[in-house]
Amino acid sequence: MAANQNPVPFSIAVLIGSLIWFVILAILLHIGRKLLNKITLQWLIAASGIVVLGYSFYFFWQFFIEIF
Repeated sequence: MAANQNPVPFSIAVLIGSLIWFVILAILLHIGRKLLNKITLQWLIAASGIVVLGYSFYFFWQFFIEIF
């Protein structure tokens, strides 16, 4: 963002985008609980956690390489 631009519209857009994302995520989780059994949900949650952990390691490694 350029120094002369107003950050308020950008901040509002981020907040609205986050709100929309979390509402969609809550709806999908609600529907998923009704359609999937407990074991499938546990596997799905574990797989999602592994993906998020992988991204965190990747970005930490990129940060580490950039710093050193």
